[in-house]
Parts: sequence; C-alpha cells; structure tokens
Amino acid sequence: MQALLAHVDHTDTVYEGAAVAYHTGFHGFLHGDECVCRGPASTGAGALGGGKDSDQVARCHNVIGQSCMKMGAYPEALEQCTRGLEMCMRIFGSENLVVAASYNNIGVVYNAEGKYKAALVQQQKCLEIQIRGAGPDSLVFATSYNNIGAVYEAQGKYEEALVQHQKSLEISIRVLGPDSPDVATSYNNIGSVYHAQTTYKEALVEHQKSLEIRIQVFGSDSPDAVISFSNIGYWMGVPGAGQVRRGACEYQKSLEIRIRFLGPDSHDVASSYNHIGGVYEAQGKYKEALAKYQKSLEISIQVFGPDSHNVAKSYNNVGGVYQAQGKYKDSLAQYHKSLEIMIWVLGPDSSDVATSYDDIGGVYQEQGKYQNALVQFQKSIEIRIQVLGPDSPDVATSYGSIGSVYRAQSKHNEALVQLQKSLEIRIQVLGPDSLRVATSYMNIGTVYEAQRMHNEALVHFQKSLEIMIRVLGPDSPDVASSYNNIGAVYKAQGKYKEALVQYQKSLEILVRVLGPDSPDVATSYNNIGSVYHAQGKCEEALASLHKGLVIRIRVLGHLYQDTTTSKRNFAAVC
Repeated sequence: MQALLAHVDHTDTVYEGAAVAYHTGFHGFLHGDECVCRGPASTGAGALGGGKDSDQVARCHNVIGQSCMKMGAYPEALEQCTRGLEMCMRIFGSENLVVAASYNNIGVVYNAEGKYKAALVQQQKCLEIQIRGAGPDSLVFATSYNNIGAVYEAQGKYEEALVQHQKSLEISIRVLGPDSPDVATSYNNIGSVYHAQTTYKEALVEHQKSLEIRIQVFGSDSPDAVISFSNIGYWMGVPGAGQVRRGACEYQKSLEIRIRFLGPDSHDVASSYNHIGGVYEAQGKYKEALAKYQKSLEISIQVFGPDSHNVAKSYNNVGGVYQAQGKYKDSLAQYHKSLEIMIWVLGPDSSDVATSYDDIGGVYQEQGKYQNALVQFQKSIEIRIQVLGPDSPDVATSYGSIGSVYRAQSKHNEALVQLQKSLEIRIQVLGPDSLRVATSYMNIGTVYEAQRMHNEALVHFQKSLEIMIRVLGPDSPDVASSYNNIGAVYKAQGKYKEALVQYQKSLEILVRVLGPDSPDVATSYNNIGSVYHAQGKCEEALASLHKGLVIRIRVLGHLYQDTTTSKRNFAAVC
C-alpha cells in the first residue's frame, strides 16, 4: 500500500506558464519602417536587396530572425541576426545604438536555445554601447535590464534576476509613469521570478499589479490583459497553490479572449489550452487534461510545423498525463518524440534536453527499471552542470531524482547523500523558506522513514509542513501530502489515533481543493482504511477502502496499478 505521497522531483510537466508571458525580446528598432522582404522564405542574401548594405535590409535580417526564433528555428534565427549585426556595423560603426540592439537580438536567440553564457555576453555588449551612447533614463536600458534578468532567471540566479527587473521597473516608471504598459510588463516579469522561487503570494501581488494596469489601459477584453489573466491562472493552477479551480477560471477567460481576437488556430490559443490542461492534470482529471493538451499539440503543429520547440513541449505534456495514468509505453513514446525534436532544434546540450532525459528517467523509475532511470538522470545532471553550473536549482532537482532512485532501491545512505546535496543547493540559491526546500525535507524524511528512523522522519516532515503552510497557506495539496506523510509515521509507530488525525486533515484539504473524485482523495481513503484495518475495525476499514476503490475505477480504470492495489487491499480486510 502506498502510504507516503513524497515529492519526487523528476516528473515535472513542462507547462508554458509564466514563460509564455515573460517579456523578453528584440529591441524596438525592429518595429520601424516596413521591411522590403516578404517573409521568412526570403532568407538568402540575394533576396534581401541584392546583397547591398542598407539599414532596411539589416532590419529585414533581424525581423526574419525574430520570426525564425518564434518558430523554434534557432540556427536560422542566429544566422539572420548575425547578418543583421554585421551589416549594421558596416553601415553605422561599432558604437551605434542600432548595433547594440543587434547584439541584444542575438542574445535573445541564445537565451531561447538555453545557451545562457553566450546570451549574457551579447546582452552585456548591448548594454555597454547603450551606456556610452544613450542618456541615463533611456527606455533602451529598461529593455536590456529586462532581458538580462530573463537570462539570470533561466539560470536559476533569482536574486540577480530581481535586481535587473527592478532596474527596468524603476526606469519605466520614471520615464513613462506608473500606469504604462511597460510598467505592467516589469511587474509581470518580477512576478515570474517570484513564481520560479515558489514564493507564490509575492508572485500573485506582482501579477495583480500588472493586470490592473493592463485593464485600465487596454480594457479587460484585450490581448494584453490576457497575459495577466494567464499568469494569475498559472499561479492558481500550480499543484499546491491551493486555488486550482480559480486557476481554471482565469485560464478560461484568457482562452476566450484569445480566440475572439486571434482566431482558433493561434499559438496563444494553443498556449491557453495547454494551461487549462495543466489545471485538469493537477486535479487528476486526466481525460480532460489530455483533450486540452491534444488541442494545443494540433494547433502547434499547424502553426509551427512538426519539428518545433513548442510541439516538443506539447508532446512532453501529453506524455506527462499518460505517465500519471500509468500508461508507461504511451508516455515514453511521447517523451521520446519530445526529446528527438529538442535535440534537433536545440542541440544535445540544452537544458530542455536535460529535462526530457529527466522525464524519461521518471517513467523508468515508476516501472521499477532503476538502472535505466539512473542512466537518464545522469545524462540530465551532466548537461545541467555544464550549461547552468553546479549550484543551479535544476542541478538540485537532478540530485533529488538520483536520490529518489537510490531510495527506491533501498540504498538509503546513497540516497541521503544525493538528497542532502539537493537540499544544500536549494537553501543556498532559493532561501530556507522555498517550496523546493520543503520538498527536499520531505524526500529526506521518506528515506529516514524507510529506515524506520521515525523520529528523524518526523523532524523533516514537520519542517516541510511548516514551510508549505507559510508559503502556500493551509489549504494546499502539498500541505495535505505533509499531513499524510506524518500520518504514515504515526501509523508505523502504532500510534493509530494520531495517524487518523493526520490522514483526516489530508483528506479534508484534498476534497476541498481538488474535488471528491481526485486520485489523491482516493489515496487518502485508502490510507485511512489501512489504519482502521490495523486497529481491527473491519467495517470502517471496508467503508474507506471502498470509497477509494470506486474513485480509482471511475477516474483511472480497472487496469491501473493503484486500482489493482485498492482491490487487493479491499480483499485483504478481515
């Protein structure tokens, strides 16, 4: 019987979340006069003004580069932006602000590829030229600080990211006033960093500020307001944020506005379907989640073609639902499709490729194929250390994943070594009150519990619970997991009354937040039934186990592993 709902770090679904609305991008000179070229098909030098140098042709190279980047064609984007830079330098010299913008554009492409060091080099070149050539309150500084902040966030350097976004915000307020759309963008980006740090309350405050400005300037039905609705929905839809149903409402608003303004086959519409699918997945409504993810996938293939980065993310999300349903062959098929596209588009050493290896490893672990899982997790951590450095939160996630395999193999000492590494990085980078730190304490607690070191397990589960209540509030599925884990320790100690108290707390939260038909609710009924069984209370045990079994059959079907476990537990009572 699965009594512990431990947080293992390797099965994160790749949602497009706050990243969709994270405003980085090409500098404003790209949006000047109309280009003489006619779209991304005209990529040869001869197609752009016959090979002659002109500011219009340089602008076209950059616009084509931007289009290629949006389609996930990063090598082509880099080629076009580099041509634009070289032409601008020949025309304007090395100190012109147009040249600075070209450096920025190349940096944006590198950032999208996950080549963060190269991105920072380009964006620092841009900033240095701007400092020499523009006044202290120029809006170009706001854009540069914003883009540098985006790179730091992608590297997991959240404090540095916040510094850059605050600089951008201050300039935007000083130049444009407090109610400008650019100010809304800065609030949004600061919220995105807080979200990455799992400080969700602060994230919501920033996204609400952004939403209020956008509604005031553009109206509540504008595409700009959609960005804020989407980010607020993402925060509320995060498993553990405690407001999953409200998150679905915000995403639905976003979807309706996007369809009305952009039509049903827009990439932004695909993104909304993706977000709604994520909320359904968090609720354990896998059929509904799969339907939304499939819609997102179909639109993405139609808009970007079959080999785009966005299509790879959609395959990944579909794979995550199949994994949650225990359909491991189907899950691996989707994850491998995602991995192949990621390698094709980004190269073998991208952080997104590392995430794909992580997801594949997670499936192997659930199948009990521990050596295969370790191979995948090892590939992931090697890429992450190379790309992000040894102290990245993603590297901490990889240590956690490796530790979870060792735990499953009952190699407890090796597991603790890996999980302690993960914990140390998270405390150092994210601070002691991060949700990911709480996850590390929880995972360490499960190892101690497996060793029957009940007191040490309780200490770590209590630490985890305290952080989760501080960060998420008392009505979060993650808080429910903590109560559940504490209940499991009490049960193992033979303290059945205390165990039932904890399991009941867990059940009440899950029913309130996820609804009565969630698989997690079924797990709670199963755990409560196991305590009654241990007490010899057969009628109470059968009643609870039956409730759990009915939910699992209805939601997961008869053949799912957890359903089989429920049937076996029910048959074993008295």
